[in-house]
Amino acid sequence: MLFGVRIPRVHVWRAARNKQTDCVVHSVAPGVGHALLAPLVAHVFKVLGVSAAVWEHGAEWFPIHIEPGIFRFEIEHGKDTQRAAYNERHFRRVLRDKRLIRAQHAGYSDLFVPIVIRGHVAAILVTGPFGLERPTSTAILEGWRSLTGRQGHLSDPEFVTYLSSALGTLVLDGDKLRIYERLLTCLASLMASEGKADELTTLADALRVELEPVRLVERAWNLVQEMIDERFPHSWHSAGSMGALRRIGLSRMPEAVVVGLALSGAKDDDPIDQAVRRDAFQRCAVDLARRTGETAAGRIGDHGVVLITGGTGPTTRRRRRPLELIERISRVARRDFGLTLHFGAAEGSDSVSLSHQYQAALAAAEAALVQGAKLVIADVAEVRPRRSLRNLREELEHTVQDHPRLLAARFDRYLEAVAAHSGYRMASARAHVEVGFECIAPPLVRSGALDAKSFEEMQVGLERAGDEARTLQELFAAYRRAVADVSEAAATPVVARQDRSLRRSLVYIRQNYTEPLSLAQVARVAGMSRTHFSRLFSRRERLTFADYLFALRIERAKDLLANTELDVAHIAERSGFNSAQYFCRAFRRALGVTPLAHRQDPGRPTGKQGRATNSNRKAIKRQKASRSVV
Repeated sequence: MLFGVRIPRVHVWRAARNKQTDCVVHSVAPGVGHALLAPLVAHVFKVLGVSAAVWEHGAEWFPIHIEPGIFRFEIEHGKDTQRAAYNERHFRRVLRDKRLIRAQHAGYSDLFVPIVIRGHVAAILVTGPFGLERPTSTAILEGWRSLTGRQGHLSDPEFVTYLSSALGTLVLDGDKLRIYERLLTCLASLMASEGKADELTTLADALRVELEPVRLVERAWNLVQEMIDERFPHSWHSAGSMGALRRIGLSRMPEAVVVGLALSGAKDDDPIDQAVRRDAFQRCAVDLARRTGETAAGRIGDHGVVLITGGTGPTTRRRRRPLELIERISRVARRDFGLTLHFGAAEGSDSVSLSHQYQAALAAAEAALVQGAKLVIADVAEVRPRRSLRNLREELEHTVQDHPRLLAARFDRYLEAVAAHSGYRMASARAHVEVGFECIAPPLVRSGALDAKSFEEMQVGLERAGDEARTLQELFAAYRRAVADVSEAAATPVVARQDRSLRRSLVYIRQNYTEPLSLAQVARVAGMSRTHFSRLFSRRERLTFADYLFALRIERAKDLLANTELDVAHIAERSGFNSAQYFCRAFRRALGVTPLAHRQDPGRPTGKQGRATNSNRKAIKRQKASRSVV
């Protein structure tokens, strides 16, 4: 999904027949049941974290709830025209068939639900995108390549934001999709003022309650983060907080905090696959904590979990509960996700705030990671109060030299301190984060593990990410990934240096792919021999240099065909093909249609694949995988 046009006014629906179109324009009829419609509908989509809007005849969109996500990347990279064509096809189907339709675009699903009044489709309720299963690293990389023509890397701030959006997209698996479709049908009837309002409202609310568990993980993460927030140490002790606590499996305010920091068991793991597995592990931890009873799980950045526990019963049982959970989570993390966990726990007076216990447990977990221990228990009374930002920056500088594996956890602690110190204001927080990052990289530049040019490029990318960030979470995510890159440079300087050289070559290719480019020419930019560069490039991008260059040129040609009126010869020239004849043959071989046929209908599925040469087969396969499935 979603919005083709942003409407700056509030639309009021009126029940009337449009004489020109001979269709009914709908309205919300008066009455107690229908008066509850607006808050009910808006709340449903907000709780589920999915966008929704009503499309009315005349191609006007009226947003109900906007959830920032994958769609903004389509706009940024000029793919919104494909989305618009996809929407139009399904509007026509709904208007013709007068029934709910589920469709797929770019790997995600959307629902188109008719709002029918007196036998006429007055409007269409559209909601999405959502997934039918948790995304894999392969699916995320293919989606990114389809959008941008680039391979995704965690050193790219924009890709990091895309990865976060993909992992946070609503997933409706199993019966949840069927329940959601029933809910939308019910809401569409309410919008059309059809049926008994009180019965429909009751049914819609019951279906909403059935669906709420699909966002239990995110709700638990947010509530745990609030409970360990040092700004509000006593707010969760009020009677009004009990409902929220019960929804995440707690009958009373927790008393103990445990922190676990995760390390990958294999050094040669794909970093994006690692990120996806860590997210899956953090989600699994929420379920394990809930099944344990009187325990809830939150997350620490993308590299750890925080467990808060308490409840009633004998003291020995309450103390044994977190130890049992540590054993269970460690076993699952190692067996199912290839992760090794190092835990820290806080032990002290019950009067100590959860925030103070969290800081003690985090310090103990860092000590456990350095020592290679499974669990370190800290005495809360011995933990120093939160240090100043200046002291934390000095600690970061020492960490990058002495314990690079700890850098991510300690930088996350620094980010928490920055957020509190700045009052969660973007401009102030950004200034402190920039200063903190500048304390980390210079030691590596001086040691030669990080060259000055790579550091400068990293700063430029972070500055762009800072300009584009709309929330502190997006800003912090970009810097977390940059710190992970720096940590890799400290731990494995040779591998990190090769990776930076390859990234430099990729930037050069993307800037010059419309010109004649040779493998030897790009290898010189990377500072490597032709053979060595070719091997490393293929391993990193999962494509040969020739396939990668070919895919970029085809994507450029598709964009020019869709958005300009240039003739084939000029498009071939501007896409990097040396002749119009070769361009036409290559385009047909890649997509199964001629360039002119693609221009006439860019949204339609392409025809039968032509014969492929060995050098282009992988690129063509990826092109086929990236096309939308309807």
